[in-house]
Amino acid sequence: MNQAWLQVAGLVLNILGFGLIAWEWMLAQRAEAAVRAIEEARERQEESTAHLARTLKDPHPSFQLHMDMTTQSQRRLAKTRLGATRAAFARLRSGAVYAGMLLVLAGFILQLMGAWPR
Repeated sequence: MNQAWLQVAGLVLNILGFGLIAWEWMLAQRAEAAVRAIEEARERQEESTAHLARTLKDPHPSFQLHMDMTTQSQRRLAKTRLGATRAAFARLRSGAVYAGMLLVLAGFILQLMGAWPR
């Protein structure tokens, strides 16, 4: 293979690796937005439940127990969603970074081979 083509192939691999690492950064931004959305939804639910509890002057004990159980259930659900979201994005991000690093390394090696004096 011609040495010039090795350099071209190395540059292509470098730009692909850079693209994957940039994609990982975008995934990180999306993951943070998803986590914020889950946390904000949980906060709105808790505020709504707290407002309902404040409006009732003297709630029945069974209703209070129901409200407590609902709040605990919402917290567990939010925690589960947060964990699932973080795990899904972590897998994607790790794969993108490792693949990007390998492409950049392979591109560097090809460029080095293309520039090596004969």
